[in-house]
Amino acid sequence: MRKDFAPNQKMKKLTKQGWYAVLIVGMAILIYANSLNNGFTHDDVFLVEKNVRVTAGMSQIPQVFVEDYWFGAIGKSDSGLYRPLVLSVYNVLWRIGGGTPFLFHLLNVLLFALSGFLLLRFLLLLHGKESLIPFFAALIFVVHPLHTESVANVKGLAEIFVAVFLFASSIFVLKHLKTKSLMSLSGASLTFFLALMSKEESYAWLVVFPALAGVSGGAKFLGGIRRNIKILIMLAGIAALAILIRLSAGVGFGTQVSGIENPLVDMHGAAFFATTMKVTAESFIQLLIPYPLIHDYSAWQIIPATSFASGLAIAGVLMLLGLVGLALAGLKKNAMLLIGVAMFLFPWLVSSNLIVLTEVIRAERLMFLPLTGFSVLFAGFVAKLFGMISKKSTSWPLLAMIPIVTAFSILTVKRNPDWRSNETLYRADYPKCPDNVKVRVNYASVLYNHGVDAQNNYEKVKQFAAAKNILLPCLKISPDFLRPYIDLGYNYEWIGQYDSALYYFSAALVINPSDSMLAVRIEKLKEKTDADFVLANDLIVSRQYIEAEMVCLRLANKYPNNYQAWYYLGGVSFNLGKNAMAKTAWLKADSINPRDERARNSLKMRLIEMN
Repeated sequence: MRKDFAPNQKMKKLTKQGWYAVLIVGMAILIYANSLNNGFTHDDVFLVEKNVRVTAGMSQIPQVFVEDYWFGAIGKSDSGLYRPLVLSVYNVLWRIGGGTPFLFHLLNVLLFALSGFLLLRFLLLLHGKESLIPFFAALIFVVHPLHTESVANVKGLAEIFVAVFLFASSIFVLKHLKTKSLMSLSGASLTFFLALMSKEESYAWLVVFPALAGVSGGAKFLGGIRRNIKILIMLAGIAALAILIRLSAGVGFGTQVSGIENPLVDMHGAAFFATTMKVTAESFIQLLIPYPLIHDYSAWQIIPATSFASGLAIAGVLMLLGLVGLALAGLKKNAMLLIGVAMFLFPWLVSSNLIVLTEVIRAERLMFLPLTGFSVLFAGFVAKLFGMISKKSTSWPLLAMIPIVTAFSILTVKRNPDWRSNETLYRADYPKCPDNVKVRVNYASVLYNHGVDAQNNYEKVKQFAAAKNILLPCLKISPDFLRPYIDLGYNYEWIGQYDSALYYFSAALVINPSDSMLAVRIEKLKEKTDADFVLANDLIVSRQYIEAEMVCLRLANKYPNNYQAWYYLGGVSFNLGKNAMAKTAWLKADSINPRDERARNSLKMRLIEMN
């Protein structure tokens, strides 16, 4: 054998792997290029465009480290989410680009391409012998349509950050296990910490890291863990530090979960576990057949499984048992198999609702990190199926992957433009799930806004009628869901049908009696629907105070919590010289609506005149 044979072979292998990297990065950028023109869509509107922590200057950045993820957007402080790094980057991008969505989407695409490259690099280091499986795994990862919610939507930066930092941290860990270098240890610690500051799923890697240490020991899995216990303790310490930081910011891991978003809230025992397993099976099926894709999988998309008589519930259990079996098999035979299971199973457990209830029961973005493990397992299955786990290389695995990669890529490219705006997203998803009340409400909101902006009355009535027709079935599908009643109220109020608007607002107040803004709205509508309000106003304008007093007293008795009734009564009483009654009426009006300056200013001026 020639002496220069091995180096030449090594160079050839490196060149091949380099081409794999170029293909992965190029494919990621290519299939998401048509998402660069997308705007701020769905949650982006609140999380970015209307978030004071993002738009009010870089002085807001320190604040995101001491409060809940959603606080600057909607004042919510109990979501159980802490992602200061994501909000800090949003703030910087907003300042650089003046609020243009393009920079946000460009960063998503570039970082996603980087995550594909890092996944490839990580798997190549892990696998060592054969580069086809890492390449196929990374390729499936970047083209899979389930990623569209995270890449084509600005809000998905959290998921992309987690992938980038966790893959980078895993690479550093593997290098440290081989070289024991301080630089690799520092890199692993820093990138893991950044992942923890990006999204809660990162904590699942505390199980992946020991698996990496274990497989480094060859057949002696526990021996590998014992030899590398110091780095595992250090990474656990990084996680503990991240927990202390979030707790010091007042952000825990629990949250108030709505039954609308997650029907598991109202389930217990067998029904709870069976439904969880059913959702698991449905999510796994969607990994294999990612169609159709929708932006919401709330209560109406999930049909509960009351017992394990459900075939899908049984399938979910068998899937988990199968993964455990694969992991056990991988302990002795196949490191890639073991790591693939760990990368799928433990991130999935964080959002599965088995450990703690989350705000959503199912979402495409929740499968972003588990999909890395799925890609590894899927690529290994294809390679095994075609007998390619060998040193001899042929084109059969590549030929087998072409139709899969092509189909996934087409679905991804077609789905990206749906995330361009609320209108494109809601219009695309409404036909896919007509019984999903949230999707109906979202689509109706688009039509309602068209009605508000319409330049002619015909178009206005047309849009409001279309919105009404979409909202009305919601009352039968889910009679206790608040939003359709409120939206119908505004719809009817805008076209001047105040009696109907009052009916739906009143029904909404029954569902949520603590809504003070809704109560004020109802009182305002009473002013428009009751003839006495019109009469009182006409009498006051014509200075017929004696007649007006009778009408105003009648209104105050009829609507004791109506601001306008008491304000009218105060003015009439003052003009009739009944100062004590005027003061009482104005004070009552001020107590009902303390934010309105009219009663307060009138009272101040009149008190001066009375004295």
